Amino acid sequence: VAFGNDWVGLMPAMMTHLSSSPTLIHADWRADNMFFGDDGQIVMVDFQLVGVGNGAYDLGYFVCQSVEREVRAGRERELVQAYADELAAHGVELDDDQLWFDFRVAIGFVFIYGIVSYAQYELLPGEGQHVIDTILRRSVSGIVDVDAIAAVRSLVDAQEGG
Repeated sequence: VAFGNDWVGLMPAMMTHLSSSPTLIHADWRADNMFFGDDGQIVMVDFQLVGVGNGAYDLGYFVCQSVEREVRAGRERELVQAYADELAAHGVELDDDQLWFDFRVAIGFVFIYGIVSYAQYELLPGEGQHVIDTILRRSVSGIVDVDAIAAVRSLVDAQEGG
């Protein structure tokens, strides 16, 4: 609750950080925007939010918006490592500790989807309310499970010189 109350004040630090190491990001990287081919290829759709930012944004968004807590259950580091390994196979080397930190900050940042969506909650039909409930539940569990709050707080402290 305290993190949610402080989120708007923490947003500038998170946005600045997630602008580091810029690459092309989809910014809505979730399972319902993916089509899987018989050959294992993934085709992405819904490019209305595409932009430039830290690649950990898409990874954090996917992990905490598309994957149930019971499915990812303590496998977050493994998922982050698989992401890093795939990039390395294509010549992109990332520092593992930095990527883990960026991932945790991203999970803290993408809490915005639950916050923004909730404003229209009462106006939505039951299915829409269920989707927002799911987004919020997954987001909060992701924040707790990777201790995104500590990552964001240390980021803010570092940016403030403290």
